[in-house]
Amino acid sequence: MFTLNKEDLQEKISRSKFIIIDEKILHFHPFLKTMMDNRVVYKVVGNPEESKRLGIYEKIINKFLQANITRSDIIYAIGGGATSDLAGFVAATILRGIKWEVYPTSFLSMIDASIGGKVGINNELGKNLIGSFHLPQSICIYPPFLDSLSLEDYQSGKGELVKYYFISDKISKTPFSKRNEVIKNCIEYKSEIVEKDFKESGKRKILNFGHTFGHAIEKSLELPHGVSVYFGIRMLIDFLQPEFQTYFQKISSGLEIDFTWNDKINFDVFISYLERDKKRDGSEIEFIKIKSIGKSYIERINIDQLKTKMKENEHYSNYFK
Repeated sequence: MFTLNKEDLQEKISRSKFIIIDEKILHFHPFLKTMMDNRVVYKVVGNPEESKRLGIYEKIINKFLQANITRSDIIYAIGGGATSDLAGFVAATILRGIKWEVYPTSFLSMIDASIGGKVGINNELGKNLIGSFHLPQSICIYPPFLDSLSLEDYQSGKGELVKYYFISDKISKTPFSKRNEVIKNCIEYKSEIVEKDFKESGKRKILNFGHTFGHAIEKSLELPHGVSVYFGIRMLIDFLQPEFQTYFQKISSGLEIDFTWNDKINFDVFISYLERDKKRDGSEIEFIKIKSIGKSYIERINIDQLKTKMKENEHYSNYFK
């Protein structure tokens, strides 16, 4: 990980010919515009999450191949988590894999999405169902990127951060007022786990806390990822671990999170997304649960039993039609 000032950032970016960048960043940081000249640049327009699809992926591949990209080139990803997912997947697959670097521009990507080498794209059946594991050569943090975030994007990052306050004892003791320290601790924590379990066969799975329900919420309501993870954690606590409700409220208050649940989901649609989740194994689906703060475990729950348990729960009508 590198923390950069403006001069460092300019010097680093000047080294690469191939760049995938969220176009919005160019409006907020005009000095980057001139740096895109004489380079092969794909600008992600609109909602980056909607660009994580095969058609856009193919456009980028063709653009870079036509510009004679080689295995010695490096792709730079400048944007939030969706942009780095897309750029990393391009890097993982073009010419059977080349190097890439990531310059996260959102809070969520700085603390989570840009770390760990999970790259991929979506299709109509689910999120990140087409992808690979491909570590970036480096993660470069330019703190002023956060100043250009909308309140919605910044709050979405906080939603993902709630996960770390459950699964990491060290982060749980770091007040959010020390934001740069929180970012550093999240990067170090996730990087350490990834180093031990790159392909997510064991310990790395704890990073999915809140994501099983969260991804189904995201697909059902098209909410931002971090907001969906936040509600995924809340839903898991309401239905499966009510003993952590007080702590959840404490963390939400400390991070000044006040998301409101405005829509109710069709339960059958929600379950259909769960059934297509990557963590499903036969008739069971995998959940990360909490023993105590900083200690977690995996529990596999039969989907039919889960459906019954949720329908009988007092919180069911808060979420579902």
